[in-house]
Amino acid sequence: MVGPKAALAVEAARLSEINWIGGDHHGPLTAKVRSLAKPVPARLIGDRVVFDSPEYGVAPGQAAVLYAGERVLGGGWIEETERAVTREAA
Repeated sequence: MVGPKAALAVEAARLSEINWIGGDHHGPLTAKVRSLAKPVPARLIGDRVVFDSPEYGVAPGQAAVLYAGERVLGGGWIEETERAVTREAA
């Protein structure tokens, strides 16, 4: 079945097996969930990466890498996602 693009919108992803390599960081960060994609603005709340804008094609099993500018902070495996509520999907 084919549905609207809005049905793929994700607002957050819960991570597991998180590895921190960049030290403590408090402030803006970016997250990258596809190897060829650019990092996008996000924030970390506990074990959840919350995207500033909906992301598409994010699925359990993918890696998420967190950055502060060019510096890698760490990352983990996406365990589950939270769908974004968009105007099209509502």
